[in-house]
Amino acid sequence: MKKLLLAAAAAMLVASISHADAQTVSPKREMRGVWISTHISLDWPSRLDTPAQQQAKLKAILDHNKATGMNAAFLQVRSQSDAMYPSELEPWSYYLTNQQGRAPSPAWDPLQFAIDETRKRGMEFHAWINPYRAVATASNQNNTAMYAPNHVSLAHPEWLLTVGTVKILNPGLPAVRDHVVNVIMDIVNRYDVDGIHFDDYFYPNGTTGDDAAYYADPRGFPDTAAGRADWRRDNIDILIARVNDSIRAVKPWVKFGISPSGIYRSSTDPAVGSPTSAGALQHYTHMFADTRKWIREGWVDYLAPQVYWYIGQAGSDYKLLVPWWNDNAYERHMYIGLADYKMRDTAGWSNPNEINNQIALNRASANISG
Repeated sequence: MKKLLLAAAAAMLVASISHADAQTVSPKREMRGVWISTHISLDWPSRLDTPAQQQAKLKAILDHNKATGMNAAFLQVRSQSDAMYPSELEPWSYYLTNQQGRAPSPAWDPLQFAIDETRKRGMEFHAWINPYRAVATASNQNNTAMYAPNHVSLAHPEWLLTVGTVKILNPGLPAVRDHVVNVIMDIVNRYDVDGIHFDDYFYPNGTTGDDAAYYADPRGFPDTAAGRADWRRDNIDILIARVNDSIRAVKPWVKFGISPSGIYRSSTDPAVGSPTSAGALQHYTHMFADTRKWIREGWVDYLAPQVYWYIGQAGSDYKLLVPWWNDNAYERHMYIGLADYKMRDTAGWSNPNEINNQIALNRASANISG
């Protein structure tokens, strides 16, 4: 799910909250974060801007979010196996310079700049990466401006798994896990980030074609539909646990968190899943992401599920989903991602107090920390 400067926090537009159940002053300890997407230049930057223009626009984004009560910025620095910073492992992003692999001129480091500017405003900085996406639109892969010769899709085509119109790094390959961990630890070792953040893309819904990876490393999982599903979940489990261990070994203060889609599993049994529609997209079954296991095992410091539905929405009711996530925090931080971009533009979101009401529900939940 794409993020348009969405509030990852339990507080948004704090000064304007007037609902009776919402606090007019933010709690002393509460994550109030904002996602800043760079993929397809959704939020920032414009690839046709000069470095000076890009810097000015990023400052304006940070100023706006500081003024509206945010205390953390989650900047996307790796959207499709590329880099918004100088890297020996992956090429400069097309969305920064209009030519993947081309360094900005005059030279600057957008990641370091973003860290510095975020800290000047008293905000935390979290480096947001997509661990697996390589080619967002397969039909663009031959576009030499968008994909440089050293991009993983060209340098290691054997690592790719094609699902519909998307090409991802195959989570079943040990070489892929090594590469992703190396990229993350390069960021952690070279930059003073407050956190490493994954978004909600793991295996794409409808994944097929990974037979070779399974047969090369089945690890005792049976060759059945259920066995293959468990194997895929285990592939991602291995990466999550390894990223956690790697970060802890060098900078244990750096947070590691994930923002999955808003529904883990749908079930009438709260021990299995939330009271949501059986037809809803469920990341445990559709994306093979066992987020509840990750937080239960302590492999992540927090989850920030994207609960992008309104209060009372049939099949995916915000007021039913948040309590379920609250009950599955396992003494770790649980934040709620809010779809403020839907306000007044999407059916069911006409209530001007919708986000305020959602904030009030979050703050009334004992285990929701932002």
